[in-house]
Amino acid sequence: MRVLVVVTLLFVMLAFAGCGGADEETAVPVGGTDGSPSVETIATATSPTATVTRPVGASPQREIASRFFLRASGEAGQPPGAELVQSASDVVKQRLEAFLETGVRISPDPAHPELIVANIVTTQLTEAEMATVVGLMTETGLMEIIDTQGSALAVGAVVSTTLGAAGDGGPTYETIVSGLDVSRAYVTTDQFGMEVVGFALDDDGAARFEAYTGAHIGQPMSVVVDKRVVNTATVMDAIGSEGVISRLTGDEAVKLAIQLDSDPLPIPLSLIDDPAG
Repeated sequence: MRVLVVVTLLFVMLAFAGCGGADEETAVPVGGTDGSPSVETIATATSPTATVTRPVGASPQREIASRFFLRASGEAGQPPGAELVQSASDVVKQRLEAFLETGVRISPDPAHPELIVANIVTTQLTEAEMATVVGLMTETGLMEIIDTQGSALAVGAVVSTTLGAAGDGGPTYETIVSGLDVSRAYVTTDQFGMEVVGFALDDDGAARFEAYTGAHIGQPMSVVVDKRVVNTATVMDAIGSEGVISRLTGDEAVKLAIQLDSDPLPIPLSLIDDPAG
């Protein structure tokens, strides 16, 4: 049983090199002018409070070291157990390594059991890439394909399912298969050249999906991620072990494929300020 938590997350970026041109940041140097390291506070669209350390006068480099702090709060204000925090840490590590293709150091903070600390070193990320990083760390990433009871649910609608309520007081839709049934996910293109997420189901999930779709030809079903509808389509034929999720942007497709290839977060996470101030 998953423990739902409320988490607050904010990040501090520590960069050992510069972050792009003058049109991307506003820098205010603090420190010496003799070539000793200087600390600059910069503001960018993706990181309004980043801290960059580099020698004064040095040419900006592309390699950035970033540190993120994530805090989890359990139900009724109680912290989650150590096993849940470690499990969430493992999921975040798996997702970030898949996206960044670089080493990532992530672990619970021994001094603060409710905290997870993520350290990554990358080339400078675009705003869209940073948004993907944050989404991979903070979104549960639970995909469900649901029986809409004959309704063509609108994209963006928030719904309750048999795997969990959305708190909207609306109907509860039956989950046919979920990300827990996915054995493999990947980004590919459809016949129109648009990026989609392809997925393969395990044997049990494939059997349920084929039985459902075979009995509901001509009826709608919806794909839901974290209780929000991302796609509604009409069943045209029985579907077995493989399918695709379309109508996603390229960034959304990459993020969802990585989320499906990992377990859902057992606890929701979000960014907080550096607890050391």
